Amino acid sequence: MTNNSKGKVNFYQVAGETPSKVDAALPALLKNLLQKGHKVVLRCPSVERRDRLNNMLWDFAPTEFLPHGVPEDGKSKNQPIILTDDDSVPNNADMCIAIGGVLGTSIGAEDIFSFAAVLDIFNSSEAQTKNARLRWKSLKNQEVELSFLAQTESGWQKKA
Repeated sequence: MTNNSKGKVNFYQVAGETPSKVDAALPALLKNLLQKGHKVVLRCPSVERRDRLNNMLWDFAPTEFLPHGVPEDGKSKNQPIILTDDDSVPNNADMCIAIGGVLGTSIGAEDIFSFAAVLDIFNSSEAQTKNARLRWKSLKNQEVELSFLAQTESGWQKKA
């Protein structure tokens, strides 16, 4: 993990109001981070969601593979992508993806500074959007660089 003097959180609002829309957006984001040489910890709100994503990543595309695992696999240190349902970083990741609002629960401000960046990914439902705004406001007064991107038909558009 890196130790930034200033934390960085990128909020990504996925088009659609269900967790499955967030899940569908993850492979492309993960692939992009791996291509840039990052190691990623993907923090999930529950074991069930983590296990569902673990299975989905095995099958997301017949011609592509995203090397990943969960801590129980026993080879966490070697995984470029590790899926967790807690605040551990068993693969020494330099990037963190937080889904389902875990940025507000398992990722505190001090944790943000240990990553090159945290990606807070949420769907467009009223509840998820409201909670993301609260997380943004909470971080705005700290030494955290914030950005907001929204998913559109033509890709991710930076809004703030």
